[in-house]
Amino acid sequence: MLYTFVIQLNRFYQTIKKMKNHIVLFADGWVGKKILKFLIQKYFSDLILIVTIRKNEIYNLAKKYDLKVKCYNDFEDFFNTLSFDYGVLAWWPQIINESIISK
Repeated sequence: MLYTFVIQLNRFYQTIKKMKNHIVLFADGWVGKKILKFLIQKYFSDLILIVTIRKNEIYNLAKKYDLKVKCYNDFEDFFNTLSFDYGVLAWWPQIINESIISK
């Protein structure tokens, strides 16, 4: 299932790779970590923010690559200042509030 998702994600990006994209990744768990690794390898310059549940392996991986990373409970004010094209939910366990969805 994860492999299929990564293939589909890769095909999606192949169709729009000529454009500059800004991606916010909401990631948790082992699936979120694998998706983050994939995006770092293939689309590093497009990642503008990583949001995770708490300081965990995903948080540490984002920090290792000097990516902006926030924990879900303290990112909303920062989030309102962002301009982005895509929000990716990778194994995200929280309900996304309406103000984030409408952005």
